Amino acid sequence: PRTPEASELEEARALGPAAPAATGGADVLVMSFRGWTTHVAFEFLLGHALRRRGARPRFVVCGGGLPRTELGRPRSEFPQPCAQCRAYVTGMLDAAGLPFVVLDALVDDAEREELSELVAAAEDLDAFEIEGIRPAEHVVRSTLWVTRSGLTGRTLHERLEFREFVESAVIVARGFARLLDRERPKSVVMVSGLFFAESVMTALARERGIPVVTYDFPGRPGTVFVSSGAPASFYEVDALWEARPSKVPTAAERARVEQDIAERTAGSEALWAGFATPGAPPPVAEKTTRLALFTNVSWDTAVALRDIGFDDMFAWLEHVVAWAAGRPDVHLDVRAHPAETRVRGFESADLAVDYLAERFPDVPPNVHLHGPDSAVDSYALIQAATAVLVYTSTIGLEAVLLGRPVLVAADVHYRGKGFTYDVTGPEHLDRLLADPTHLSLSREQHERALAYAHVFFYDSMIELRTLDERWRGKPTFPLSALAELDEDPAIRAVCELALRDAS
Repeated sequence: PRTPEASELEEARALGPAAPAATGGADVLVMSFRGWTTHVAFEFLLGHALRRRGARPRFVVCGGGLPRTELGRPRSEFPQPCAQCRAYVTGMLDAAGLPFVVLDALVDDAEREELSELVAAAEDLDAFEIEGIRPAEHVVRSTLWVTRSGLTGRTLHERLEFREFVESAVIVARGFARLLDRERPKSVVMVSGLFFAESVMTALARERGIPVVTYDFPGRPGTVFVSSGAPASFYEVDALWEARPSKVPTAAERARVEQDIAERTAGSEALWAGFATPGAPPPVAEKTTRLALFTNVSWDTAVALRDIGFDDMFAWLEHVVAWAAGRPDVHLDVRAHPAETRVRGFESADLAVDYLAERFPDVPPNVHLHGPDSAVDSYALIQAATAVLVYTSTIGLEAVLLGRPVLVAADVHYRGKGFTYDVTGPEHLDRLLADPTHLSLSREQHERALAYAHVFFYDSMIELRTLDERWRGKPTFPLSALAELDEDPAIRAVCELALRDAS
């Protein structure tokens, strides 16, 4: 069905209808809540695959009309984003004849208005409850995401976006609770688990003892990460890591990781998609201890609410630069994440270097700020450094693989695995940095990191064969028959988890 001119909807139709729904098959609820094209395409394939396994998938679709979603604000935007979003999602599902329920059928306009009035009258949104949950707890990441700013968290309750997301969460909580009680599915499948609607659904499903399976597209191209525990976007591999009998890599594992990390330093995307930059680090004075610090995109779901000893990433960043200002024997390279500005449509509203420039009108001479558009090579910075500081960035794991001690300041999947310095707060960080030359990475720790990297990059990231992208957000289906879904490792992994407890 794939031709250079075909749209994904045309390709979806060409694949034909889904297999007939089996009588007595396991009911699986699949969230396809917004028109994120590649995610919808993956969920469309899951519907086909579940039907082929005798299950009865049913999709839940937003349909439009919420006060606020990640795709827009229907109350003030014209044309409304809802029409295009709904048409895309339902068009893909209709192409396969897969059944879906729209939120309108669960909560009508009159009830939505009543719920919005309850939110408007609430004196304390954090304490407001409905259907046994507190919606405000489920909307923080979505609020940061739409404002493109991690600093939004500091003034969260002053933001209109936050209040409107709470309204939306209240509406979906009412609708999802009704749907779960009516359908009693064997499991629920969704992307990420961190955006407001998915977070609400997860809480309601688990209250009812219904398993939740989440998936996400990790940085390694052509793979999917699947989880039945923590949200997939956290990329936690604790179960795989703990089940591994040896924390030392085999010769083949070591060779594979070392080859890919070497290619990575040369600009390859073998391990993780990135932004290749060729520039050399600036020179520093002799007898100077060089440290490299790498930021995250502050509003990314992998960063939001992952704080441990600092209020947020910016508090950590400010603390480290203030420390460096009093240490002329140290040179600190601050490398802002290139994705702050380099992904069109997702540019950050708060740039790390701008934040520091405001806090430090005279940037300390031993601190070099490399903005998101800097040409300096991040891997060259790592190799020039005595040690590396990160918040939750994956480059921290790569730095360990390159033989550098790494100080991790927030909650990330490789923290606590025995090969990083796990910072618990400002005082602890100051003690660790008192003499940076004493920071070290033993051979045993490096071996452990190599073994962990193999688990993370290869064992946990599952190959996806039947979905690709022509370019970002333009999915295509590289398969000639639906039977190929049966052999797709990623599709199979999601289906097996979704049907694991089905009788």
